[in-house]
Amino acid sequence: MSISKCSIEIGNNHQELNHHGKSSFPIAAYKDSLYRDSVPWHWHEEIEILVVTGGKLVLNVGSEKFTIKKGNGIFINSESLHSVFKYKNELGELKSIVFHPRLVGGNSDSIYYSKYLVPILKDLSLNHMLIETSTEWQKEIIDSVLKIHSICTEANSGYEFEVRNIVSSIMFNIFSHKTSNSQIPSQKSIRDAKRSKIMLNFISNHYSDNISVKEIAHSSNISESEALRCFKNTIGTTPMQYVINYRLQRASELLIYSSLKIIDISLDCGFGESSYFSKKFKEKYQTSPERFRESYKNI
Repeated sequence: MSISKCSIEIGNNHQELNHHGKSSFPIAAYKDSLYRDSVPWHWHEEIEILVVTGGKLVLNVGSEKFTIKKGNGIFINSESLHSVFKYKNELGELKSIVFHPRLVGGNSDSIYYSKYLVPILKDLSLNHMLIETSTEWQKEIIDSVLKIHSICTEANSGYEFEVRNIVSSIMFNIFSHKTSNSQIPSQKSIRDAKRSKIMLNFISNHYSDNISVKEIAHSSNISESEALRCFKNTIGTTPMQYVINYRLQRASELLIYSSLKIIDISLDCGFGESSYFSKKFKEKYQTSPERFRESYKNI
């Protein structure tokens, strides 16, 4: 099993479309270096455990934001809306594993699933958990994630058994140490997250159009002021600033992976005038679209 670079394909409801591993062995290991860009807001059915292996990274889970330094990590529960950003202009490196609960639990009728996984998956207070080396049992989880990466790189005969056993130990570790004293998100926070998913869905479908805050708000049947509040609390920015950043990220992907002319990329990503596109692109990436494309030609 190879180690992949983080590459997120987002569906119409902002659910990630990537298949992590195979249906017969539903786990994948990833490594990446974030310098120019980020891992956009998304969610998936799988559980994710991420370890920062270099520099620092900014992790967003729902309305909470964390700066995680080298050596530490985070557990992200199934269906939790999250994103990963670089810290300032620093190079941040990560290794993660993303796995479906059935890797450990099998079918939903098994005792492994009902007794040990359901209490984690259905715990509203556990959409994420910081994992730090200063706590011994959490350090064991971090070491386990890194060990899985090594095992998957070598992929010796029978490595699947070893990986499944380690993941099972990780989940039992989390089950054993999770507490009932954690703060359960308010109904307001849960509602904001649902509304944000709907609005993110609308933006991903219409980012190339001339959309407004009114239209974004209407997609979730709320007022413009409520949309502004919801976005600020959940995503940490305004709807239109998110639209611009989303367009720029899509544009950066087209610059790297397509041969489209820059003027066509500008139009396809909803910027209209190429001069405005170039201005906003340089603000975000500190370089022009032309130089950005050129810098990736030999990578």
